[in-house]
Amino acid sequence: MLFIENSYLKEFEAKIININSNEILLNQTAFYAKSGGQPGDTGTLSINEKNINIIDTIYDQKKNITHITDDNKLRFEIMLEAMGTRALGWEGEPFSPEELAITREWLRSKANSIEGGTSEINLNVISKRVLNLPD
Repeated sequence: MLFIENSYLKEFEAKIININSNEILLNQTAFYAKSGGQPGDTGTLSINEKNINIIDTIYDQKKNITHITDDNKLRFEIMLEAMGTRALGWEGEPFSPEELAITREWLRSKANSIEGGTSEINLNVISKRVLNLPD
């Protein structure tokens, strides 16, 4: 809890302990977690020259400070970078179930982007051809 030592600290180095859904757990942090009616800190984590927007900071069930992100796609990119070759598994004994799940979730996030774009294109086609709306 670096914020106790220096509440004005803006930069710090830390290691990723865990990434679960939209929650990032670090070995140390300068972010203050929501507590006693005071809101949790917001800000940006920079990992491997990529910025992750932190929309809230909370305590988890074990009283660890957890950073909540809003960017699912970038979160997967950083998680895969941190995992290195462990992120390449699709099946087989060398990979843990958690590693396989992360790889599949990352691929699913890519499909979500494609699906979203396809829906937008179809709505544009309907608006122009069926409803005769202008460009």
